[in-house]
Amino acid sequence: MDINKNINKIISIQKYYRKYLVRKNVSQLYSKKIITNNTPINFVKYSKLLLTSDVLNSMDTIIKNINIICGCNYEIKSRIILSAFMINNYTNELLGGEMDRMDFDNIIVDYCLRIKLLFNKIKNNQINGNEYKLLIEYLYHFQTVFLQWKEQDKYRSIQNIIVSYYNRRKHIQHIKETSNNINLSIKQIMVLEDECLSLINSIVKIDPKYDIENLIDDYENIYMNIKKTMGRILIQVRQNFNKAYLQYLVDEMKKNKTSIYNLMLETNKRLIKICNGDKNKLKKYDYFNMLENDKFNDELRNYIIYMVNTINKKDHTRTEQEKQTWETQCVLLFNDNHYYTNLPIILLDINIHMDTIEFLYV
Repeated sequence: MDINKNINKIISIQKYYRKYLVRKNVSQLYSKKIITNNTPINFVKYSKLLLTSDVLNSMDTIIKNINIICGCNYEIKSRIILSAFMINNYTNELLGGEMDRMDFDNIIVDYCLRIKLLFNKIKNNQINGNEYKLLIEYLYHFQTVFLQWKEQDKYRSIQNIIVSYYNRRKHIQHIKETSNNINLSIKQIMVLEDECLSLINSIVKIDPKYDIENLIDDYENIYMNIKKTMGRILIQVRQNFNKAYLQYLVDEMKKNKTSIYNLMLETNKRLIKICNGDKNKLKKYDYFNMLENDKFNDELRNYIIYMVNTINKKDHTRTEQEKQTWETQCVLLFNDNHYYTNLPIILLDINIHMDTIEFLYV
């Protein structure tokens, strides 16, 4: 018994020391302004600083010790994770403005922000064991997404220009359909038309043989084909990540409801944006009451069914029978004995269905 106590004490001390090393090296990255909550330093200076041995060694130490703390053995490259902070600090410079980004770019931005938020928690000594596990999964899956993104980068110059062209043509269409100020509309449209012409010229410079006439005539279908190709990759990455995220949610739910509550609010935002969810209806739900008794009470059931029905109305990719089957599968998970597992499963499944609509069809 004494031997076991001593072993446990040694393990506890080792874990505490590893967490100390992680926090110490994270703090060093903040002190060097690699991670910053303020205006970042000059981009060229930042790029050089990112590759210094001190910075790389700090990130190596962080990754190595978080792996050990979580009982993982992920091979994660420090330079790739440091790229997350570069993207977070210089988003528009590296990925362009929101009108010029593809879905893949926005996923990269989202991963970078989530990683930074967890590093903030380490710096402030506010991170718990489950969040360490979540962080190592974010780091590993960010690396996967980043490498896929870089692979696409070889072919994405023209694709990005097409996305920009599509967004401007849609903006022109929106102005024509909604504006009441004719003079202002004409000025706005002229600016956007000039931008469209500039984008076309950029494509010609990259590939003089590109079929510009086809782009002008069929830009919507060309854009959707690009979106679907990238979307399939994104959905696979999300599904792989959710397997790890599920365990984090289950473990956290048993301690407090913050993580599942935040996921519900995040899901609501996506439902409004992607599936035209009723913002006022979603506001009326009492989410604390839903989660209070650790079971599928009537309000929680109604909330889930509302989301499923809203998604089914928006989803034109599946048959009515497939939609009904999905709703039935969700209802069958309303089992109080498996509440801690089934509620996260349902919410993640709802998000995967919205991924399909967002990345492939919206």
